[in-house]
Amino acid sequence: MADLSGHDVNNCKWTVLEDSPETLKELLKEFGKMYAPTLVANAKAKNSGNETWEIEIDGSIWKQKTFSYQAKCLKWIKDEFNVLNEHDDEMINKMKRGAYIVNTARGKICDKDAIARALESGQLSGYAGDVWFPQPAPNDHVWRTMPNHGMTPHTSGTSLSAQARYAAGVREILECFFSGEPIREPYLIVKDGDLAGMGAHSYTKGTATDGSEEAANYKK
Repeated sequence: MADLSGHDVNNCKWTVLEDSPETLKELLKEFGKMYAPTLVANAKAKNSGNETWEIEIDGSIWKQKTFSYQAKCLKWIKDEFNVLNEHDDEMINKMKRGAYIVNTARGKICDKDAIARALESGQLSGYAGDVWFPQPAPNDHVWRTMPNHGMTPHTSGTSLSAQARYAAGVREILECFFSGEPIREPYLIVKDGDLAGMGAHSYTKGTATDGSEEAANYKK
């Protein structure tokens, strides 16, 4: 992404993350808390063809028109994020040796290969989560075979009673599939290549996190 500030980025003595004052870090946190969700909401609206969108931030509703440029900004930010991977090993190594990481946010926020290397070296004692990238995870995803992992399907938190309902639902879906009977609409996510049932109510076509190029490289 081109720098439009007019400054020479190589000679501006930018403050590195570790040397930033706490006041600046807190300010950047506020920017992230307010700005990042609006970028994501705008991108989703753009992908869905909606002319306006709204989102709740800190208990207040923010509404605005959909801007193509903001969607491009989010893509540029993601592109820049994806080239930071060479620093991930260094960042992990700054953690106390033997630490654990639990990630139930998004799989893409962690470099999968850096996590695997840290587990193999003992820098991390364990990694657990219910989020993968890409998702669903392909058969050769490194998190399936790395040591000391506690990975699960994306359950978003669950209770014992909910797990019993999951099991009953899966059984019903399989029985319908093998008997050639229609699957109930609440259990449908995708049908004949298109969103269907509950999936059509809950999702929109496309992706808010990109990554389809990477997913295409995995074995089916």
